[in-house]
Amino acid sequence: LGWIQPVEFHRMQLRSLQERTVVDVDRIVTVEPFWRFAFPTGGFGRIRIERPDAQLTFPLEQRQGPPTKAPPADVDLEIVGLRVRFEDPAALDSSASLQGVDLGVHLRPNDKGDQVVELDPCTPIRRLTLTPGMAQAGLLYIAPILADLAWTRGEFSLAVDACRVDLADPAGMKLKGRFSIHHVEFGARNPILQEIGKTVQTFFPNKPFKRIRLADESVVAFEAADGGIRHRDLAFGLPEVSDRLVLRTRGWVGFDQRLDLVLEVPLDVVADRLA
Repeated sequence: LGWIQPVEFHRMQLRSLQERTVVDVDRIVTVEPFWRFAFPTGGFGRIRIERPDAQLTFPLEQRQGPPTKAPPADVDLEIVGLRVRFEDPAALDSSASLQGVDLGVHLRPNDKGDQVVELDPCTPIRRLTLTPGMAQAGLLYIAPILADLAWTRGEFSLAVDACRVDLADPAGMKLKGRFSIHHVEFGARNPILQEIGKTVQTFFPNKPFKRIRLADESVVAFEAADGGIRHRDLAFGLPEVSDRLVLRTRGWVGFDQRLDLVLEVPLDVVADRLA
């Protein structure tokens, strides 16, 4: 290594303790010379990470013990050609993957010396096959009816319009985005759907349902707020009850699993049923 030359790493691999997460990186290139890393008083500049290949196996590993406190970094990461493979034993199709994802990630210390991570606006997920593990790993905060799914079919996309996380206070993150449903249906099992079922039974007695279908090509806006995720305009139907019945939810899901949801029932469909 020359002190005045940029640094390159080739064919690196990272593995989690239980090997449920494995990341292979083809090439890492720094813009700054080697001496900047030996004496990083002004930060590390920009680092380009090329063609990382990650495999995630659900359920994801849970952190054991308190988080490790490390000195905050000051660096811009350019991630090019990310590929992610998902393995989910609970899925009808146990594997799904993302291809060719480009990300801009910025790490900065704040005034308190804590690490802050900021993501450039992007659409990291495009037409990905939905699995129960993906829903349980995070999508349930955007669409709470996706919690504890029996089975899933269909594809979704996810766009991030703004994302800023202080690692010392992750619940206070700044996050805005859009969850796009192309065609998604799933098996009902969670308590929220059981409560919705009780409401539906009031107007459609003796019509149980086991299948829910999210509205095709619909978009759910979401944002972080008050230690959770707030969403609006999540539309879904119950094909086994009525083709005309489209329900909607809006509300908030806390990272501590608290809920504050509103269910909207179409009055015209109910009125026709009661007539």
